[in-house]
Amino acid sequence: MRAPVGQIYQATEGFPGASCRLGTIHTSTRTGCSLSVTSSTPESGRFVPIVTDLWRTSQAIIRYRLDDILIPSPKPCGCGSAMLAIDRIEGRVDDVVLLPRSDLAKEPALQPLYADVVKSAILAVPGLHDFRLVQLTPTQAALSIDPAPG
Repeated sequence: MRAPVGQIYQATEGFPGASCRLGTIHTSTRTGCSLSVTSSTPESGRFVPIVTDLWRTSQAIIRYRLDDILIPSPKPCGCGSAMLAIDRIEGRVDDVVLLPRSDLAKEPALQPLYADVVKSAILAVPGLHDFRLVQLTPTQAALSIDPAPG
């Protein structure tokens, strides 16, 4: 029997979401875990979720800020769900590199570079297996690469 593989967005602090029959991740407000938005980036809609889960028997989670960076879907899902559709989970807050802007007249002076952009750019180089990028100062970063075997 064939069954579609879905995604579960699970955290220690609750069950923030799961994919619908069309494969879109939706927030799981029906299971008692609600997500609200904090620190949104207007141009992309990126946001860091805040979770409330009152269904826990050991300890309630009330307005707990996760470290995930979520991208909401720009349009409603075709499944008809009213729950927020998530386009993708982009990474974690501590995976963001802050670089100086080229135009210092604009605010803020530092511009975020998100993990998925860095990963796509670095792993696009043939022959690389893995990497580590550490920001040392606002203008310096150290890149360590692990070549693919052979």
